[in-house]
Amino acid sequence: MCTHYGFSEPHNPNAETDLTRHSLLLQKKPSGQPPKIFNGFSLGGNVGVSWFLGDLAAYKIAPPLDQLSGNTGYNWSVFARREIKYGLAAKLQYDKGTLSGGRAVGNESPHVRFETDYQAINLMLSFDLVGAVSKPDHKGRFYLLAEIGGGVTFYRSLSFWGEGPELVRDFEGYTTQDEPATQRYQNMERAPMARTMNIPVGVTAGYMLNHRLDVNAQVTLNNVMTDRLETWARDRSARDKYAFATVGLRYNFNRTEDDFPERKRKKNNKKSGKGDKVSPNELDLGDKLKPVKGFKSRKKREDELMRAMMRMYELQLQLFQMQYLTH
Repeated sequence: MCTHYGFSEPHNPNAETDLTRHSLLLQKKPSGQPPKIFNGFSLGGNVGVSWFLGDLAAYKIAPPLDQLSGNTGYNWSVFARREIKYGLAAKLQYDKGTLSGGRAVGNESPHVRFETDYQAINLMLSFDLVGAVSKPDHKGRFYLLAEIGGGVTFYRSLSFWGEGPELVRDFEGYTTQDEPATQRYQNMERAPMARTMNIPVGVTAGYMLNHRLDVNAQVTLNNVMTDRLETWARDRSARDKYAFATVGLRYNFNRTEDDFPERKRKKNNKKSGKGDKVSPNELDLGDKLKPVKGFKSRKKREDELMRAMMRMYELQLQLFQMQYLTH
């Protein structure tokens, strides 16, 4: 670096200002926070039970409690959710589960039973119902979401019938070389899953445990565009449906403690003869606010300490006079 003696470098008044502004920006940048692209973004997973709604269902809405073991399966889901605006959010969800059930299709017909494996990918739009009826500045722990969307369901099904050993009546997502006229197949091999369009409709209720984690419960009805979800198809058959109810957790990115509602403090109001609604002017405290005998205020203690110090100072002066001035 070359230095020219007798000359000073030109002073830039904006240099210090720019440096100060840059340092302030570095200080304001939050450390350890995900990028802003994750604002309103969350991931979650649920697990629960599923059941079939169609021609081979022996119930209208849900299986009775005494028939749950033979008419329910399992469902687990993972999802990614991103809030948009005005209480709306987009949600991408993957479901995997099983269905089972069956019934006697007629007075003289044998009992028909089915087993179905399914996977589904759905893109859904959710709306916050609690936020729609609350004040703009309302912060609550509980939320209720209405959801609807569309997607694809992949499934593989087998149906059985017979009073003795169950024989395969029909199938979807399998292949066989043995195709007798009686449709009682024995040698089955897996083939690519059948697929159909799906329109899921449901609700999700959630509760905020903290500013990061929520617990939620989801109930969804899936309307598929096929009547062969259980392989039982007739000319008068309606489109099949299946439903699931699950519970799980949701992790929220970039949700801070300021977004989390404060806990309500419990009020310890003692019961009185006049009731709970008592104004401050009506309270008669009597002698309760008077100082307790034996306890002195801080001001009084300071005054007494000062007087004691003055007496000690006067005593020292008297001793000094007696010792030195009398000689």
